[in-house]
Amino acid sequence: MEVKTLVFVVDVDHRQVLLGLKKRGFGRGKWNGFGGKLNPGESTVKAAVREVFEESSLVVALESLVPAGEVVFLTKDRPEFATRVEVFVAFAWTGTPTESEEMVPQWFPLDRLPFESMWPADPLWLPLIFEGQTVSGTVVFSKDDNSVLDYSFDFEGPSR
Repeated sequence: MEVKTLVFVVDVDHRQVLLGLKKRGFGRGKWNGFGGKLNPGESTVKAAVREVFEESSLVVALESLVPAGEVVFLTKDRPEFATRVEVFVAFAWTGTPTESEEMVPQWFPLDRLPFESMWPADPLWLPLIFEGQTVSGTVVFSKDDNSVLDYSFDFEGPSR
């Protein structure tokens, strides 16, 4: 199973999260956090920092990444797309979000996320990690990835 990273950059003072609109490839046209594949021999934390920089120009220090859990994403009848995603939240960074070849970054209020243009499972778990909980779960998408067929989540930790 492929392992990927996913980072949500959160501005606590302004109660907002930086999302990126995917411009190409898998997930094109969807808002999401920043992340992706690991390079050979790369840890998930180092991959997370690298991906945030490549996709938004923000520099996130390793020590500022807070683990927020992991979610396994499966697609019906397509086992080759099975992916385990390690999720992080970053509360500190340097730089200004800048459009990249892959993503268009934009800040959104935490209470008004663009769920209609995000992955269909995101409303089921994403708000809870912004409240300080960690997630462990599995999502099964339809063959076209446009709907959730099944899911299971466990959450731990206090709300912020």
